[in-house]
Amino acid sequence: MSVPQCVNLPSRWKSYGVVTTAMEPATLTSGFHMRSSRTPLPAARLSTTAVMLDDRSSEAHTSLAHVKATQDWDWAGAERGFRRAIALDDTDALAHVHYSWLLILLGREDAALSEAQRARALAPSSRLVAAARAQTLYIARRFD
Repeated sequence: MSVPQCVNLPSRWKSYGVVTTAMEPATLTSGFHMRSSRTPLPAARLSTTAVMLDDRSSEAHTSLAHVKATQDWDWAGAERGFRRAIALDDTDALAHVHYSWLLILLGREDAALSEAQRARALAPSSRLVAAARAQTLYIARRFD
């Protein structure tokens, strides 16, 4: 699904959380390069809508927190969002991964490593989780 298709979703679609998750590779991961204070990006609009439609969705809160971190640079809001996502579903490995990236950016290395380890325990065969853990270890200068 491409970004333009996601922006013009049919009104019959009730669950935007699925769409936000499907969009993640196209929009959320490029947040640092696409930041604009004038126009909200599709990921921001869809993530906000997903949370409004289903406040109990861990995936929706993870997506919105990721947008806050990478597009809005709202560190406190992003942290609240990641904590909410993890509180809703502690087994969501991506929530732990994205939260670990935020924590490493904030200089909270031990907490970041803990989140990365938790994600690795939840999804031991995930290459994304393994790479995220390796990045966290590298940035924290933990080479052993």
